[in-house]
Amino acid sequence: MEKNKKLIKYLSLWIPTIVWAGVIFYLSSIPKLEAIHDPLWNLITRKLGHIGVYFVLFLLLNRSFENKKPILAVYLALLYAISDEYHQSFVPLRKGDHIDVIIDLVGILGGYYWFKKIRKDSV
Repeated sequence: MEKNKKLIKYLSLWIPTIVWAGVIFYLSSIPKLEAIHDPLWNLITRKLGHIGVYFVLFLLLNRSFENKKPILAVYLALLYAISDEYHQSFVPLRKGDHIDVIIDLVGILGGYYWFKKIRKDSV
């Protein structure tokens, strides 16, 4: 019975993270992903999307580690961002862009600092 509880806890911690990573992978696989037809607003929307998506990925990874390894969560989220841009380089009409990795890192670090602030405020 104890093994079942541990498995359920493990799955409840990791399944949301894996699903979110899958959503990112799916969105990266769409050949021409445009949110808005206006070029400027499309650019702004996509870059804010990068920040938000990786902010959430950090929080989910950190939760998967039970909030005990936030630095590891930062590194894993960054590694995923790099691999995502590499993946996009193989998708028609897409390209891998190191600037997007930097933008993703803004979201990751935003999540990290938000987590630290929430944790500090709750003590």
